[in-house]
Amino acid sequence: NNVSKAVENLNNAYEISKISEPNQAIIINQKLTNLYIENKDFDKAIEVKKKVLTEQFVRDNSQLKASEIQELAYVYLKTDNVGEEIKLFKNAYQIYLEKGHTLEARKSVHKLDSLYQSLGNINASMQLYREFLEELPQLVKNDRGLVDSQVLEETENRIALLEKEKA
Repeated sequence: NNVSKAVENLNNAYEISKISEPNQAIIINQKLTNLYIENKDFDKAIEVKKKVLTEQFVRDNSQLKASEIQELAYVYLKTDNVGEEIKLFKNAYQIYLEKGHTLEARKSVHKLDSLYQSLGNINASMQLYREFLEELPQLVKNDRGLVDSQVLEETENRIALLEKEKA
């Protein structure tokens, strides 16, 4: 049938691209995951997501690894396994914290907060925000992306000021 042919084609494309085009492999993996989800085959979708997490190109990139862990959590959302979903989002959040990805950590906090809120667990939500606020100064300090954009903004402002003075 068409679904099994699509699965076969996506699997073949994945195997080829994971060697030479890892970014393309991630896209293909997501398409395969989505195909399984559309067909309500959540076990296969979980299996496919877990497989990509074992790939070297994912393990070597903390941001990609955390992102793929979150994608796996979204699959668990479809199965109503909130416990596993929370565990996976916490795992991704820890990676973002450890590797200094401030904006991604914040998004994880928001997602965890909404999960806790849906369960009526306000205490867990408050504790999460407390921890995040405690970590925030060090996180911002370690986040090269934020520092680089801040330096860029300060430099642009300084150039604009110098151009005004020159005029």
